[in-house]
Amino acid sequence: MTGMEKEYSRISLDEWHEKVKAGDTTPITSTLTGSSMYPLIRNGRDRVTIEPLNGMPQRGDIVLFKRPDGIFSCHRVIETDSEGATIRTFGDNCRMPDDPVPLSLVYGKVTKVLRDGVVINTDTDAERQKGLRWLNSGIKRKTVLFLRRVHNFVIKTLKIKNTDYL
Repeated sequence: MTGMEKEYSRISLDEWHEKVKAGDTTPITSTLTGSSMYPLIRNGRDRVTIEPLNGMPQRGDIVLFKRPDGIFSCHRVIETDSEGATIRTFGDNCRMPDDPVPLSLVYGKVTKVLRDGVVINTDTDAERQKGLRWLNSGIKRKTVLFLRRVHNFVIKTLKIKNTDYL
């Protein structure tokens, strides 16, 4: 982590985005909450590096955007419009794609995931294709998502505290 990333580790995403709009290209590193990008990004456990968006994102990129309700999301780009004004995104662990996202609400893209000391570089064609294959895997993906929901229901119902064995 560079000195600039340390400085930015204590600012909000909105503050970081304002600096980016002013021309700063410093990435930000953060731990995300939520399970919409599982299994690639684990809830509250993996750290991600988000870099300012430089041009139109590619299919398969993982972008950070602010939804109209003010909540931030990191999802995978599945489609871009021909005018370059909006993108369509889909969380790896979601059932349905998101509504079109105006490019003006996209803050940056996830370029690295740090998991247990291992860096996953998500800004490569191979990783983009891997993510898109997962989204398009049909019954396999739906089965995994269903089993994960059943698992979470059992964990909550039985009030199991330690799930590190998963």
